[in-house]
Amino acid sequence: ASTRERLLDARGRGDSNPYYGDGWQGLMGLVYTLLGEPKTTDWVHLTNLGFSALTVVALVGLISALGGSPLAAGLAGLVLAAAPLPVRLAATETDFVLVGLVQVLALYGAARGDRRGALLAALSVGLSVHLRPLGGAFALLPLGMLAWRRSAWAVALGLGLCAWRAAELLPLVREGSGVGVSGESSRFASP
Repeated sequence: ASTRERLLDARGRGDSNPYYGDGWQGLMGLVYTLLGEPKTTDWVHLTNLGFSALTVVALVGLISALGGSPLAAGLAGLVLAAAPLPVRLAATETDFVLVGLVQVLALYGAARGDRRGALLAALSVGLSVHLRPLGGAFALLPLGMLAWRRSAWAVALGLGLCAWRAAELLPLVREGSGVGVSGESSRFASP
């Protein structure tokens, strides 16, 4: 794809899957508003680079909140920072880096065991599901951790945000629109 097509996709003006939310495109719109409409994909890559760095910090916090030693937390952060896949994804126009950050934040919040952590976990679960609907399967882990810690309000908030996203997706599923769902050649089409 050309640079122009990739920028349009990042901003949500290109061909996009209707099952994904507009969180990534909305964020890119904010970045473009603050920093100007880019001529290259550099702003998108720099935004992803920032998310990558924050994910390392969140992972160190998660390992510490789970009772890991400072050495173990630091090593986990170092491994994530040097792993080839996150480094490569930071140089793309996708939302995978942001989804990874949000999911680590959800686990970190749930592991903290306090009200602020529970709120962070619930909101992160909701954002994760909005960015990538398959994040709903991921949501079971932090919500389960919150239930175990008896944070019923946070579980209810997280489930409510997931249900809100599911309600938005239901009409799309009913009409069969979206990538890989519509058309005669789709493996999901009814016989």
